[in-house]
Amino acid sequence: MKRRNFISSSLIPLALPKLSLAGSSSLQATPTIKYFEERYQKAGKVARSWLGSGNWQAVQSDITPLWNGQLKSKCKDDSLHVAGVTTESFYFCLQRLLQPTHAVSVEITRVDQNLYAWALSATNKNNGRNS
Repeated sequence: MKRRNFISSSLIPLALPKLSLAGSSSLQATPTIKYFEERYQKAGKVARSWLGSGNWQAVQSDITPLWNGQLKSKCKDDSLHVAGVTTESFYFCLQRLLQPTHAVSVEITRVDQNLYAWALSATNKNNGRNS
């Protein structure tokens, strides 16, 4: 079992070559907010190997408190660049919450049966319009 864990953890960097924030022009911005799913130890390891240490915020699957607490007001009049290593429901719900008011681009790579590495860029649809 220990050997299997060692091999698995050494392959983490190889699992993410498709997800390089330079893949599409809308995702080239450096993420201003980064999340990892704290219930899975592997999420933190993958997150740090992908985008380095820095300001990663630990989450526990539900985005609702983050949306109501900081994200909704943060992206109201501005673009949002977010990355994460979380469960599918986290980025899926974030995407759905943003779609009514933002043009959303997302790049996703499956890490394992529970985790996904993703980068999301959302641009306010009303920017540049006169009110």
